[in-house]
Amino acid sequence: MQLSPAQKHFVGKAVELSTFAIQWGFVPFVVYLGFRQGPEPLPNGQVKNVHVMRPAF
Repeated sequence: MQLSPAQKHFVGKAVELSTFAIQWGFVPFVVYLGFRQGPEPLPNGQVKNVHVMRPAF
């Protein structure tokens, strides 16, 4: 299938625009999601005791 020069130009511009949007829109999108979702709850600061069982010799 052959593309006309106008179609090739259109495809090229579409690729340029999508590349630009992805490169410059990714970080603001992630920041937006962070503000929308909110922070994760912080731990309460309590220390849990973790006992490691030693093998009996």
